[in-house]
Amino acid sequence: MLKRLLEHPRAPWGVVVLALVVTLPALKLGFVTDDYAFRALLHAPPPYRRPAYDLFRFAAGDPASTARAIATGHTPWWTAPDLRIHFLRPLTGVLTAIDDAVAGAHPVFDHIHSIAWYLALVAVVGALYRRLFANGASATVAMLVFAWGHAHVYPYAWLAARHVLVGGLPAAVAVWAHVRWREDAWPPGRWLAPAALVVGLTGSEVALGGAVFWWSFECLRAGEHSRRARLAGCAPAAIVVGVYLGAYVLLHAGARASGGYHDPMSDPRGFAAVAATRLPVLLGDALLGVPAELAMVTPPARVALLGLAAVAIVAVIYAMTRKLASERERAALRWLVPGAVAATMLGVPGFPSGRVLLVPDMGFAALVGVLLARGFEAGPHRALRVVGVAVLVLAHVVLAPLSSWRAIAKLDRRARTSETVAKRLADEAPSDGRLFLVASDPYVFLYPRGILADTQPGAVRCLSTLSAARAGHRITRVDERTLALEPIERPMLDGSFDTLFRGDRRPFTVGETIRQCGATLRVASLDEGRPSRIEISFERSVDLEDILVWSDHHLERLRGLAMGETTVVAWSAGPAGI
Repeated sequence: MLKRLLEHPRAPWGVVVLALVVTLPALKLGFVTDDYAFRALLHAPPPYRRPAYDLFRFAAGDPASTARAIATGHTPWWTAPDLRIHFLRPLTGVLTAIDDAVAGAHPVFDHIHSIAWYLALVAVVGALYRRLFANGASATVAMLVFAWGHAHVYPYAWLAARHVLVGGLPAAVAVWAHVRWREDAWPPGRWLAPAALVVGLTGSEVALGGAVFWWSFECLRAGEHSRRARLAGCAPAAIVVGVYLGAYVLLHAGARASGGYHDPMSDPRGFAAVAATRLPVLLGDALLGVPAELAMVTPPARVALLGLAAVAIVAVIYAMTRKLASERERAALRWLVPGAVAATMLGVPGFPSGRVLLVPDMGFAALVGVLLARGFEAGPHRALRVVGVAVLVLAHVVLAPLSSWRAIAKLDRRARTSETVAKRLADEAPSDGRLFLVASDPYVFLYPRGILADTQPGAVRCLSTLSAARAGHRITRVDERTLALEPIERPMLDGSFDTLFRGDRRPFTVGETIRQCGATLRVASLDEGRPSRIEISFERSVDLEDILVWSDHHLERLRGLAMGETTVVAWSAGPAGI
């Protein structure tokens, strides 16, 4: 009965409906963190207004503009002078501007827009599986695994992450169209595939994963194909990607000097170093649902070991199930799985996050789908095979939608907390609009800036985060106008979110000074190039009430610090646990 249901021609539409059920809770999310910052950039007066096509230029890499941003509190004082975080996502930016023009401050329309992109992607991936697998049940199960992937929550639930869908959907269309052209001699596929890839790359760099699958198909698919035919098949994607990478260089896009983003083009050594842990972390998320985000709050090496264990478990299950799969299924997996692994490498440069798995999951979901559809069949090692496949069922069918709903609820709580922090900052701002902050969680020290810029521009004229180290802090009043601040458990820029703005390859020097919000910050001591003590000199006598610290899970004023006295502020987790 279940097999007939899975093989029914209308089964894919049922999967699309199930995908809709999982995504619906996202409708109540509203705007979240960076969503406010994008709205502020679109609404800002000239010359601060950002054109919609260049909305994802977070840092341009220009020391002069970085110095101005530091002085005015728009970026942390420790930001590397040559920091560049610039992504080419013009189509996504334009779509964001259209949403803003149509719906304004009512984000339900924006969320409907994102969900529509996701449902279309699920339908296209399902069509690809139907084309590749002779067994309709395997195609339907693989489509369901993809549709319910918990790693896909951020692309359809967080508006600022919609670029993954805007790049991912055309990339999937490109792969499907190319397969149709090469295998079925379908004439429209010859031009539709490269055209879709071009559209995807205007939405997001994640569309490069579509080119990776394209090349994997040409190089690893079954059948007799000459080298010349393979090169001809790869050429359209190679031309599109070559032009795109050329534009990336000419327009000064990419990442540089960041400890969060590692551009393989400008920093190959840094990229290789982080890939050793981040690739297993992402593989564990894709294959067994181990959240990649765990690497943000626990040592990444531990999460990487879990990822390697997940790879080993799935490899053993596949070895026991392989002979039960049809030849067409095995032929498809021969290029889909290597393509998925290679496409995952494209997500390694950023902070570990499941959202970069959206395109690679076209291959991973296919693998898991075949294992689930075939794993319960009679044959060798059936008892052991059933146990292994049951683990996959638990991870991808039972827990995946529950994990998605939990992630949406957590995102909602964090977003509302960040809004509360922004309101508190506005309420606590003195008459000159300058505030100083000690907090490690980005939902406290980073994202409220964008919320204030959109909802209460001018309420806080300059916000200086003195430290975002994930540690307790020792604060000493040195004299009437000077404070000393020392992280206790670890120095600054040691694995917390503050590394987004400065990587290890941009060390500080003792005595280095930075001006921000009318104060002068001096690096007094270092621990392997990372500040372990800073001294803050104010223009006037220190007003401790202008300094807010995150303590016991809330913001409070720094009070009662006499001349020469020291106080210790214990670390406590913020909304994100960072």
